[in-house]
Amino acid sequence: MPGIITQFSSLSVPHDPSELSPGSDPFLITAQNGYLPTHLPLRRLPAAFDALSDILDDMPILKEDGTAGLLATFKLGPLIDSGALPDLTAEIDNLVVPGTGEIDMAAITAAFRDYS
Repeated sequence: MPGIITQFSSLSVPHDPSELSPGSDPFLITAQNGYLPTHLPLRRLPAAFDALSDILDDMPILKEDGTAGLLATFKLGPLIDSGALPDLTAEIDNLVVPGTGEIDMAAITAAFRDYS
């Protein structure tokens, strides 16, 4: 019958996220988590990205300390135009799992989130 899958799929879905390598994609589907991330996202990128992280900390309309952020004070654009955000493109290649050289997908997805 058209549209009905009649063959068994050999797709292997890991059950436990702890079975995955440290650099695996945090959004890999597992039997335990389904489509949800396999672990909590990184709160902050490595120190090389501090300029970006500092801008993001200051960016909200209302910051965690209750003060007005860059969006509330219309200072985000001028801050970026002033060169406060360096070109960190080369640092992306350094986001690897320590001791393995394997790409750290959790860090890569955090960088994508932060730049988005």
